[in-house]
Amino acid sequence: MESNFKIGKVEAICAVCIIMVNRIILNLPYSILNSTKSGSLVNLIYIGIIGLLFVCIINKLFKKFPNSDIIDLAEFCGGKFFKTAVALFFLCFFFFTLFITLSDFTNLLKIIYFNDSPTIFILLIFILALLISNLIGFRSIIKTICLIVPFTIISILVTFFATYEEFTFDKFTPLLGDGPQSIFVYGLTNLFAFSIINFFFFFKPLLKNSFDFPKITIISFLISWGLLFVTIISLLTIFHVNNDSTNINFLYLLARKISFGDFLQRLDALFVLLWILSIFSYLSVITFLINNIFKKITNSVDSKPFSFFVAILLLGICLCPVNIAELKMLQNEIYKYGVLISLFIVSFGTLIFANLKFKFKQKAGGKK
Repeated sequence: MESNFKIGKVEAICAVCIIMVNRIILNLPYSILNSTKSGSLVNLIYIGIIGLLFVCIINKLFKKFPNSDIIDLAEFCGGKFFKTAVALFFLCFFFFTLFITLSDFTNLLKIIYFNDSPTIFILLIFILALLISNLIGFRSIIKTICLIVPFTIISILVTFFATYEEFTFDKFTPLLGDGPQSIFVYGLTNLFAFSIINFFFFFKPLLKNSFDFPKITIISFLISWGLLFVTIISLLTIFHVNNDSTNINFLYLLARKISFGDFLQRLDALFVLLWILSIFSYLSVITFLINNIFKKITNSVDSKPFSFFVAILLLGICLCPVNIAELKMLQNEIYKYGVLISLFIVSFGTLIFANLKFKFKQKAGGKK
């Protein structure tokens, strides 16, 4: 990481949006639809309000720590031991995110375009890209993301507006899906859709002005929520919620339906190119965060050399034999609950404990 490089508001918002865009590309809407059926829109409004309130609480709790991330707060709470424990948790979480992202998108590319190509060649292209981008530096990653994000967002919006002719309210009924309990009780687990909040816990030290943190988190959350909302509407409009064939990739199947007369057809090829660039950027951001965590727990001067270790380990993990059914299980069960644990137990718990300790120290200092 360039020691003097800090990101501004627009760059930070783009960095968060690239995370949500990639979760959408990798079938996040399918997981929501699979659990709440035709009640997904109501569920998304419900969990979105809860998520927004959660972001506001995080902003309030972070005020006392202007230049700290969650690893710094863990050290403040429990010293080196607790710092290492929290760091190791997030290293495992981010490595797992790299694994399921790269494995899932590699399978998608093989199904669509590269049936006869060995998986290792596709993997190597992505791994080399994330390695090179992190060796060049965080500045290049952010600048690339700012260039790609507008186009990838447009590609998602185009799939939404291209389905307007098939829009009918009948496809959104019953409005509560399998009933209120499935929406408001079991549907709470769909808060994992806002895994972008996890990244908020690491962004504050990277900002040019830490006072912009509340604006960045709220704006990027609202944009991400809106993108997920329009995608869910598109999918409910086109596909039956119980159609298992859509498990392949919702957004790709939507893109294949887009055509503008005889002039523009098969726009899915252009969209897939944008999504490949988006995945490159997403993997690079996660690798940067992993490198930064390694740097903090080892007290290293430079985080870039850790990129080689990440690349080699990621390649080894991705070459382990995992079929599509097992990969979907890992996404829908392990990753889903991993996000919830990291959000509401590890990160939020550490943040609350740090605030309590801060207040205790203030009171102790006042008594003296």
